[in-house]
Amino acid sequence: MSKKVSFVIFTAALVIVSAVALVRGISAFRLIKRCTESVSAEFIGYDIVKHTNTSKSRYQNYYPKFRYEYGGRLYEVTGGNTYARNKAEGYVQEIYIDPDSPEDFIDPENNNKLIPTICVAAGIFMDILALYLIIDAVKNRK
Repeated sequence: MSKKVSFVIFTAALVIVSAVALVRGISAFRLIKRCTESVSAEFIGYDIVKHTNTSKSRYQNYYPKFRYEYGGRLYEVTGGNTYARNKAEGYVQEIYIDPDSPEDFIDPENNNKLIPTICVAAGIFMDILALYLIIDAVKNRK
């Protein structure tokens, strides 16, 4: 494979990965901004997702499930973040929901802005790097 083809593939991959990182980070921040209504929610267990990686190692992710009432309607929702198994069924806590879409929520006990911040920062860094590589390649193409 020529250097030119390798460069194009690397730069394209960089742009794609940066776009994914930016979308994930910005989506997380938008969810945090939308979830303004506090409700009492009962922790009702975990959805357990089992995985096997390429080296045949097995692991499980635990996604929290909550039940709460809002606007006269009962909701049972599963979170998008994995948890350590540190909550007992029946545990009641405050969560924040999106009043326009009450099934969307954030758990303030497990909501960390670090991951979205890293995603946005990494996306911006990769975009700048890709732009630099493209400009450098165009300049040196004489």
